[in-house]
Amino acid sequence: MINENRIDILDSFRFIAIISVMLFHYYSRYIPPLNKEILYPYGNSYDYFNYGYLGVQFFFIISGFVIAFTLTKTTSFPEFWKKRIIRLFPAMLFCSIVTFLVFFALDNHNLFSESHSLKNFIFSLTFISPDLVKEIGVVKFGKLDYLNGSYWSLWPEIQFYLVASCIYFVNKKHFVFNMVFFTLIMWFVNYIVMRVLWNVQTTNKFHLNLDSNSIVIYRKWTEDIFNYINYSFYFILGVLFFQLHSNGRKIITLILLSLLIAVRFYFYDELSSKDFTPVYILGLMIIVFICFSYFPGLFKFLSGQLITKIGVASYSLYLIHEYIGVLLINRYASILGKFNFLFPVLLIIAMIIFSLLLYRYVEKPIGIYLKKMIIK
Repeated sequence: MINENRIDILDSFRFIAIISVMLFHYYSRYIPPLNKEILYPYGNSYDYFNYGYLGVQFFFIISGFVIAFTLTKTTSFPEFWKKRIIRLFPAMLFCSIVTFLVFFALDNHNLFSESHSLKNFIFSLTFISPDLVKEIGVVKFGKLDYLNGSYWSLWPEIQFYLVASCIYFVNKKHFVFNMVFFTLIMWFVNYIVMRVLWNVQTTNKFHLNLDSNSIVIYRKWTEDIFNYINYSFYFILGVLFFQLHSNGRKIITLILLSLLIAVRFYFYDELSSKDFTPVYILGLMIIVFICFSYFPGLFKFLSGQLITKIGVASYSLYLIHEYIGVLLINRYASILGKFNFLFPVLLIIAMIIFSLLLYRYVEKPIGIYLKKMIIK
């Protein structure tokens, strides 16, 4: 169901996404080969969450759905961005302050050096990618990075907000079709550059002697700096799922959805991977949202009050959990002796409590106040 203020059940989906990401960070992310050294006292003995990182992609799908919904409730481009800033900035500021102070007090071994930098603290509040700033030469003194590793996903979100809001307020009536068209054009151009003008398999059938440096520059700008293309598939899925859920033109939407999935797999060779697990998980995400659109009653078991409250507070939980969590695991998990592998479970509970309190006493009241002050 969709109500005036929130989209029911999506908060439960957020709960699933954030728990998946936390389990990944607390058991699988900081061991080889993903990290050069093992940061967990329990080592790699509980490395069962290799694909928990896909919770971020699940967040992107949810975001596509939510932003499409938000745009229909917004009257202008400035109003949309005011709402986004009000939603994102207060929690980001508070969580960044907490992260900076925790590392100043506890990280004696410089486990995450980027979290000690005041420069990184200030920069992270902009939501902009460090790669973009470094490339245009704005910052020429020292290394620039995110204060917390999990902040990286906010930059693709910001790019999606810009694309979606521009397209929506140019033509509200044809928003979904124009989003699909823009996405397909973007993929097609990238395909032409990467697979025709410069073939990544070194089998250039057209015998084009394209300068390798040009390709390196192109890939840097499209994959590292403005990396929306890497994640556009998930956002556009969310937009289409919103259309499917809220609009009567289900046949057309299903055709567009099928077209995008087919084109995506063809352009990016997703099905040629030796490891099919990520594809299966993506397929499960798609099935979940289709079922949500046609049979929302199937997910009533996820509508428990605690689960949805955690989902509501998942943004601050996402911002605060990674580096602080790994630091605490590295320093204190050994206290539990042979049961040290249970420390992340206790930590997850503590992080959840913190995020619930943060949402109730910081995010929500500040958001209400700012909306009254800024949005007329």
